[in-house]
Amino acid sequence: MKNFNFKTSIYLFILALTVSNVNAQDQQESSDKLFQHVLFFKWNDTVEETKKEEILNLFKELPNKVDGFESVAINDITASSGEYNLIINLQFTSEEAVKVYEKHSDHIKISKIGPEVLSGFGFVDYWT
Repeated sequence: MKNFNFKTSIYLFILALTVSNVNAQDQQESSDKLFQHVLFFKWNDTVEETKKEEILNLFKELPNKVDGFESVAINDITASSGEYNLIINLQFTSEEAVKVYEKHSDHIKISKIGPEVLSGFGFVDYWT
C-alpha cells in the first residue's frame, strides 16, 4: 500500500508541475496572441469593380493608420456554405485596437458603402 501512495504522490506532483508549466507558458504567450476579426462578404451581382477596389483599398491601408492593427489578408473564396465570395482576416494586438479601428473614419466609410455593394455579410472573432 505504501508503494501505491508513493506512486500516486509522484503522479500528482508531476501533474501539478505540468499544469503550472502550461499556465506559465500561457501567461508568457498571451502578449504574443493576436485577435482575429474575420469578415465574410458576398458581393451583390451589380457591384462595380471600382466600388470593390475602393473598399478593399480602405481595408489595406488601415493597418498603417491604427495602432495595434497588425495586418489584413484578403482572399477570394472558391466555396462557402453561406455563398460568400470574399474573406478578409484582420489581425489586432488587442481588443482596444479593434475598438479604435471600429471608430476610424475609413472603417465608418466602409460601413456606409457596404450595404449598397454586399448581399451577404458575416464575421467571426477569436484569439490565436
